[in-house]
Amino acid sequence: SGESVVPTQFQFHKKGSVRHVEKRRNGTCAFADCVAQVSLAAYRKYIVPLRSSDDTSQICIAAIVAHFPPPFGPNADNSAESKSELSNFHVVGLGVGTKYLQEYLITNESSDFGKRVRDCHAEVLARRSFRRQISLEILHDLHSDRNLDKPGDVHLPARVPIIERIAGSKSTYQLKEGVTIHFYSSSTPCGNSTIKKFTEMKKEKFDHSLHADEWPVSAHERIAPHSVKLGQFALLLKRDDTIPKNSECEIVYPRFQEPPGTSLNCGMIHSCSDKICRWNCLGLQGSLLSRFFDKPIYMQTITVGRKFTNAVCRRAICCRAWGYKSSSSNGSYRLNHPSVMGTSVYIDEDGVVEMDQTTYGKNAIFESLCWVYWPGMVECEVECIDGTTGQLRLGEDSNISLIDNQQRSVSKVSTFALFGTYRQIKHLVHAIPQSSSTELNKLSLEELKAVKKEDSSEYDAAKEGFYRHRVFRTW
Repeated sequence: SGESVVPTQFQFHKKGSVRHVEKRRNGTCAFADCVAQVSLAAYRKYIVPLRSSDDTSQICIAAIVAHFPPPFGPNADNSAESKSELSNFHVVGLGVGTKYLQEYLITNESSDFGKRVRDCHAEVLARRSFRRQISLEILHDLHSDRNLDKPGDVHLPARVPIIERIAGSKSTYQLKEGVTIHFYSSSTPCGNSTIKKFTEMKKEKFDHSLHADEWPVSAHERIAPHSVKLGQFALLLKRDDTIPKNSECEIVYPRFQEPPGTSLNCGMIHSCSDKICRWNCLGLQGSLLSRFFDKPIYMQTITVGRKFTNAVCRRAICCRAWGYKSSSSNGSYRLNHPSVMGTSVYIDEDGVVEMDQTTYGKNAIFESLCWVYWPGMVECEVECIDGTTGQLRLGEDSNISLIDNQQRSVSKVSTFALFGTYRQIKHLVHAIPQSSSTELNKLSLEELKAVKKEDSSEYDAAKEGFYRHRVFRTW
């Protein structure tokens, strides 16, 4: 059948041996460490107080961070905070999670399309939170321009906005001058970036010559496709063992060992490595919001914590898309090569685990509760999503029940909710009649596709170019 069985591996240690929860590692520069620090600070401030105190499961955290040019950061004043190295960094979207929906939940949601968050991996949740945030900023600006009363959930503190309307434009936005966008992941994104082969691996060397507001900028060398038939650029799915294997579409690479939690053909949701590579071609803003921006929003850097290897990460998140050509007419879509950096900032600085006997790769326990944060909320700054259902967790736990007093189950970062916010923006821009409450409560895949094709033609053309690329044409 071509299926390879990976034997369970054991490591034996002397009685009483312990190790750090996170392996000691070198960072790339002070900027990478600042991105990690501000991301983890947001996690500890907004999410840790809501997590169970006796929860020992491991987590993955991802964030999208805006960097403001010094000395005009979001906290620029005479306070002690504004004088710190982190004062120019601001988290604009954060996700915590490792779960994703099984096939039966995805295929049975046709009547309530988009109301479940299918992929609750941290990287995906961070991007969804970011899209929610910039949607709120657009709404806030449009309401201000028209002197309209602002709905409660579009209130924004004065220091938060990262975008601005282009002078003379009715509804076209751009990042504020000097603001750049940066991505953080506490662990190497699942998928291709965990395949530690096909390239020379080196330890990071800390660059002391760079200031805390500077990051390394160097061209990415083109990767020779010498092992494509062995899985060098392989696309990987998040493994779903409830799906029967289809031998007709099975992809086989000789001697290829699927990384834990992923599969070449047994799943419905692409790995985070694949998705980040797509974002580096099409932008972080997504299809619908692309209509309101003069050009795609690309990440300038990506900072990774655990299990990071620079050359492997570069291959996975951008360089395997070499040769990508957009079919859009405005020429703004391109292959983005962010600076790839590691960090020596740990989620758990002092944590240790006993090492009497550890099953290699099998001893990590990840919780089903997933979390999102963005700074534009008023009613609450955090949502808790049950990663096994894709809906808000509204249980009896006293902490979690604070999430929403209306007991709603649809997350504001779901496709359904993000599309609803897009409708609000479109209504303000074009003064079109508001949809009825019945229409607003329904969304079909066909409707979403039709709106995207009509409203985001440039993005749609760029996406077609992405799907024609030799690596991604089987997406």
